[in-house]
Amino acid sequence: MGLQVQESTLRASLDKTKGLMRGTGFLARFLVAWPESTMGTRLYTEAPDWSKLQALNARMTELLQNPLSIDDDGRLTTITLALSQQAHAAWVQFQNAIEKQLRQDGELQDVKDVASKTADNAARLAALFHVFERGAF
Repeated sequence: MGLQVQESTLRASLDKTKGLMRGTGFLARFLVAWPESTMGTRLYTEAPDWSKLQALNARMTELLQNPLSIDDDGRLTTITLALSQQAHAAWVQFQNAIEKQLRQDGELQDVKDVASKTADNAARLAALFHVFERGAF
């Protein structure tokens, strides 16, 4: 799910909950992007080349139309993807580097709720890219 809101709306929501969104870990479950404004620099340009958008839409439709695998008890049967040894080593290195920065004097200490989930989110994104490009196996 993609959700776009103005900065002022997000800040008001965070302020109104008096820290509840962060304290409960709710906000940390989102991948939040806060890009710099481009206002004043968006001069007219010709439309971009959208020729590959049809292929993207077709692949997304294909993935969404795959039937779900349900077991005899009516539960969703999930697929587990495994990291290669090289990918696992890189992930462990990334996870450990982040973890060290969560210390009291660490660079990520003020955003530890979000930062502590970064390595897991990186693995989730890698899985999504893998399935999109190659399928589930």
